Formats: sequence, structure tokens, C-alpha cells
Amino acid sequence: MISLRSLTQHIETFEDNTGMVYAWHQIYNAIYINNETVRKSLITLQYFANNTIEDRVVSEFLAQLSHNIDEIFLSKQGVLSYYMPRVGQMNKVVTVHPVDQLHSTKIGPFETSSYNTYNPELNGSINVELSCNKLCPDYTLGGLQYFLPAQFNGGQITIVEIEITGIRASDDSNARSKIGITKRQQDDLVKHTWHHMDDFTIK
Repeated sequence: MISLRSLTQHIETFEDNTGMVYAWHQIYNAIYINNETVRKSLITLQYFANNTIEDRVVSEFLAQLSHNIDEIFLSKQGVLSYYMPRVGQMNKVVTVHPVDQLHSTKIGPFETSSYNTYNPELNGSINVELSCNKLCPDYTLGGLQYFLPAQFNGGQITIVEIEITGIRASDDSNARSKIGITKRQQDDLVKHTWHHMDDFTIK
């Protein structure tokens, strides 16, 4: 049975918006531990109301929410994200997002993904905070000490934009070509490595 108390908490938002009502009903499933948190999230309800998300995807996404949710947010890339910090292990992020038409084998306009992500507490030797999308360390927040020396990139901070191939070696090679250094220079002279950021655009 659906609780009328829960429904009336968003009555002003739901008014004249059948999509929001349907979204609330679609994600209602008492067997999942975070169900109440998700149903009270206006970000979640608006995202589901504005997009056609299959019930199959909804069930998969709810099943992945296995820890207490600390933050729900919509990234600049249009990805609905649920951040779940975990003590003594990698954090968890579950997302609902458009299907990557180039690389995904999923069928349908939307899919859900689950990631074990960077936990700053486990990285005591390097003081680097989480990125805005909670998926990886953001070295731009730690000053220039972690970046390739500027002389190797025309005096500019060494952040480059590439098309992700899904193969780490290929991504590294494409990044090196952007600033004109070889792998030997990277390994022997520079002694730095590349890190992917999570501000990618899904095509």
C-alpha cells in the first residue's frame, strides 16, 4: 500500500504534474532500504518525470542502492547520481543516465551503472579531494604539485580533452599526443601518469 503521508509531502510539487505522480509511484518499492530517501528526493522525481525510464531500469537502480545515501545530485552531463560513502573501503556511486550509444550493449534510452569509487580516507599519502561527480580524485584541487611540469605543455596546466576509447593505453597515447611528448619522456623524464576525470560527455 502506498502511504498517503509520503505523497502529500510533495503535494505542491505534484499539483498539475502527472509525470511527478507517476515517477513517485514508479520508484515506490518498500523492499529496498533507500526507497523512502529516493521518493523524497525532488531531483529524482523531476528526472524520472522528465524522462522515459523503463521499469526494468528502475528496479536495477533501486537494487544497487545498498548503503546510506549521502548526496543525490544531477551532474552537468545529465547523469542522476547517488553518492554513498563507505568507511574503510571504496565509496559507491550509482547513476541513472542515457545509454552510451557508442560503447554500451544495453538496449533502451536509459541505463543504470554502479561504481566503486575513490575514497580520500584510504589515500593517506596524497591529500586530494573527490571530484564534483564523486567518482575520482580531482587533482586540480591539490594545486599544481601533482601536474606535469608546465615546461612540457607550453606553460599550461596539463589537462587535455580526448575521446575515451575504453583502452587505457590508447587513452594515454592520445593524451600524450595532445601535448607532444612521447611515452619515453613520460616514463623516464617526467615520471607522471595520466588520470581520467569524470566530466565526460555521454554520446
